[in-house]
Amino acid sequence: MLVYTTFFNSDLPARTTIGVLAIPMDALVQIDAVVSNCEGTPSQA
Repeated sequence: MLVYTTFFNSDLPARTTIGVLAIPMDALVQIDAVVSNCEGTPSQA
């Protein structure tokens, strides 16, 4: 959580997490991401 709040000081974006132990062996995982660099937001490049 410390790293997360380092990049997002307020108005934290939504996220979903699951425990690795809850994933059955050989399970496929799909990851989707939507990224926006709004005006006034410094680039993290």
